[in-house]
Amino acid sequence: ITEPFNYTINYKTTILNHVGTSTITIVDKLPYEIDLDKSNIAEGEYDAVNKTITWTETISDINSYKNENNEIDITKNISVVYKNVPTDVESIVNEASVTTDIDNNPVETEQETEVIRGNLVVEYEDNLGNELLDDITSVGLIGTEYETSADNTITKDDVEYKLVAVKVNGEKQETTNKYSGEYVEGTTTVTYIYYKVN
Repeated sequence: ITEPFNYTINYKTTILNHVGTSTITIVDKLPYEIDLDKSNIAEGEYDAVNKTITWTETISDINSYKNENNEIDITKNISVVYKNVPTDVESIVNEASVTTDIDNNPVETEQETEVIRGNLVVEYEDNLGNELLDDITSVGLIGTEYETSADNTITKDDVEYKLVAVKVNGEKQETTNKYSGEYVEGTTTVTYIYYKVN
């Protein structure tokens, strides 16, 4: 998988019965090492050995008795590119934990996210279903975009063919030499259909 995995970590809480400061620590436990140069980790600290991204925020001047600064809402939008993901992995599970420390009394909560892979097959056929070019296959995370393309004409065995239709999973689409969409669970088949030129 070379596509970025985009997701949001959101933590909301209301601090009760407290005056002072609280420290919020968010730790994203990654299933694989990431390519830091291709990832956006929203100013977090990346630990390649433990495969974690950590954010620490200190909330000051909390006075829950006066409802001052006690509504905590932290959002981290990140995009990571994983390294060395085995080709047979069908889904990626990501875990995040949040520790709220009030008066040296830490409380931890955990959240798990699963992202599933989708398959894409691009076919180039004549109107009788004969293969004109080799299929192109790819795998991507569900919700990430793909783009396919085709030449307006193809020559095979000295015979010229002209692009006349595009189908996605058997459903006719607007004829174009570029078709894009998003990976979904299972397999998506994009078929470019050609007619022989007289």
